[in-house]
Amino acid sequence: MERNIRTKFKDDPDGFSSSAGDAVPRDRADLQTTHQAFSSPSLVPVSGESQNQALPFQQHYDRDSRLERLPPELRDHVLSILDLDGLKALVQASPIYHSQYLSNRRHMLASCMDATLKTATVEAIVCYVSARLQFAEKYMPDAVLHCLDVYQARQALPRYSIMDDNPTTDEIADMAAFHLGIVRPLMQEYIAWSLGNLAWRTGTRSSNTKLSTTEEMRLLRSMYRFQLWSNLFHICPDTQDRHGLRLDGWKFMELQFSFFEPWEVEEIFCIKTFAKVKFDHIFSSIHRDLCPGPPAIPGQQRSMPAGFFDFDHPITRDCLLNGTIALGLNFLHTVLFKIKDHDHLVSTMRNHIGRQTFCFLNSDDIGLIVQNKRRRSKPSFRDRKQGRRDPLPFLGDVVVPSTDTTHPPLAWTLIWEGTYSSLVGYFINDKLRKWGYVMWDAARLEKTGAKEVLKRQWESDWLGQDPRDLAIT
Repeated sequence: MERNIRTKFKDDPDGFSSSAGDAVPRDRADLQTTHQAFSSPSLVPVSGESQNQALPFQQHYDRDSRLERLPPELRDHVLSILDLDGLKALVQASPIYHSQYLSNRRHMLASCMDATLKTATVEAIVCYVSARLQFAEKYMPDAVLHCLDVYQARQALPRYSIMDDNPTTDEIADMAAFHLGIVRPLMQEYIAWSLGNLAWRTGTRSSNTKLSTTEEMRLLRSMYRFQLWSNLFHICPDTQDRHGLRLDGWKFMELQFSFFEPWEVEEIFCIKTFAKVKFDHIFSSIHRDLCPGPPAIPGQQRSMPAGFFDFDHPITRDCLLNGTIALGLNFLHTVLFKIKDHDHLVSTMRNHIGRQTFCFLNSDDIGLIVQNKRRRSKPSFRDRKQGRRDPLPFLGDVVVPSTDTTHPPLAWTLIWEGTYSSLVGYFINDKLRKWGYVMWDAARLEKTGAKEVLKRQWESDWLGQDPRDLAIT
């Protein structure tokens, strides 16, 4: 994106500013959030840790332990280096550390968020801001591009902390609650699902589900990036009447394909495939409740009464499925973890299904058309690298890559034989995404037999051809 990148979320005349109720000076408050009071469906409420809330401290609390007898400045240091789980465990176990945490809650929460998210901290902050932008009272045509500009600016920094954007305590608590309440349970569900699929493919027992640091970071960033695109999609839906020619659905799809490195786009597609499988199963389970019988003519598209949906028409079903997936992680979490029974599932889905779209992370024919149009009219620098077949060897699984070195996962370099490819979506079979082929380290691919699965599937899909030779370049 060739636009001037703003390096801060400054107070712009667009109705966005830091929320009140915190000790952040207004002239330093540069995290854009709406100052209206609302509840975002993409976030869970503030975690509720208040000074008036009594915690059930452990019965065998030892006030004389060495940890408890540390001076205040060292207790501060201990709290600041923990991740969110460690912070929660310590402040619930110790009244001394609980009191110290409350005395500097904003700083402690921010430090623990940084320790938990590591290199995905940028994704979390931009995801949070974009979620709030959905509920602005007035529409801002450049909101999507502005969010992506800020994202790029943050990514370009050698080091980034949540505190760099001066969020309030409540804003940090919102982000922490979203991570613990929504992202982490879905990560665990995804890990079990994808590695279970891999075990089925390899004919072995499910492998170790404990992730390496690099695997955790890939999965974490892809979860937040999936949610980011969901938020941006709802800021800028594919409707011409509201958005005119500023950023229509086709342009939005082009951004989805070109904003990240291609293997990072595929990481997001792996999350989408996970959501697609889950929702497709739900569509089948509620078919009798929400679809009024088969059409008189097979394949015929029908108008539906309110509260009913044409699951029998393949294109309509796909568009309904895509629109449901676009609701994001919070709704996915709801249907996976909060449904009480079948009637509850039916009513929940009836209230949320409705919007049909093909513009959200489309990995099918429409996505192919978008990619080919870009390559034909205005090829990106990544398209040119593909045309030259620039070398792209596997250089190891690296948590924090240097700015001048690219570190794709081993699976990506294997299918493209160590050279660059900008092909994503349509060109990759969902069978690979179902076991998260770009998520895993080289050691896991070797140990589980996933390399052989990858090779067999790729050869079966392309019969020895290189799909780059078939794509427009």
